[in-house]
Amino acid sequence: MSPAKNAQEIVPATPLAQLEVKAGDKVGNFTLTSAIAGGTSGEVWRARDRHGAEIVAVKFITRSNDGQATKRATLVTNLITEFASEGIRYRSFNPYQNYISIATVSFLCLPKLTTVYQGHECIVTELLALDARVLLQTQRMLPLPNEHCRSMTWQILSGLYYLHALGIVHGDIKPENILLASKATVEIRMLNSAGTFESKEVLRSPEVKIADLDDCKLPRQRDYTPMGTPGYIAPEIMEGMDVVDKADIYALGCLVYELHTSQMFIPEQKAAFQDNPEDDLTIVLDLNAKWARVGDPDALAFIKRAVTHSDKKRPHAGQLLKHRYFGELVNVDHD
Repeated sequence: MSPAKNAQEIVPATPLAQLEVKAGDKVGNFTLTSAIAGGTSGEVWRARDRHGAEIVAVKFITRSNDGQATKRATLVTNLITEFASEGIRYRSFNPYQNYISIATVSFLCLPKLTTVYQGHECIVTELLALDARVLLQTQRMLPLPNEHCRSMTWQILSGLYYLHALGIVHGDIKPENILLASKATVEIRMLNSAGTFESKEVLRSPEVKIADLDDCKLPRQRDYTPMGTPGYIAPEIMEGMDVVDKADIYALGCLVYELHTSQMFIPEQKAAFQDNPEDDLTIVLDLNAKWARVGDPDALAFIKRAVTHSDKKRPHAGQLLKHRYFGELVNVDHD
């Protein structure tokens, strides 16, 4: 294994939203330094604290369904802090040593501060490296190693398990909302299918966290506008049913399929939401052809379970954590 390579080329390509802030502006105790990325709902900036010691991410929400994003994020954080087990707050996963270690790391990217700046809701979180979408768009990193896919899936599912146990539904699981702790890479020599060795660049660590907790569905919340992102929306939501935890499981299945194949599971759903779907060049495969893309049989079995069409037959997070896909990790106690 060679020394870690500079991964600076793995950068977001998302255009920034319109927001009248600039480097040097202060949000609470933090000073903005540079824009990171943006999208339809807002813009994310890098910032430092007054001592220059702590670097954080500041999300400005420029488009909100109800103007309650900071309130929801605060409530979710308080619920997790007060009622979740020690595991969600302090447990982390070492994929190479295959055990659970105690560290000040969780599976969720929780807010450090929520406030309002220039009329926009702001959420301050720890600054992570990049999102899974950027990783999946970086061709030299593909295909992702099966073990890395499995590691990421276990962490995401563990985070969902704790959210669901508290009655919280994330509501928008997708690659953009899965953040990697590091973008450092290493180059390894791998034996390919032809029986020869080839160099492969991989992540140094597949540690991830679930982000975007400001649009979660809270316990006993009845009116819930977000329905997820096209391409990851569960069938029952498309049919107008209420958003429940099983919708997160379906979206996770779509995400895991993408990790293993670098292809969307239901691109036709995304195309249906576009303004000019007839211009979309997406090739729609039948289900058997989609399944044929997944080379790992245990991964395929897991994905099929997660994307079960009927939400009543679809397993919950606790059941999937016992799936053979996770090997010895099925013995980890999440309670």
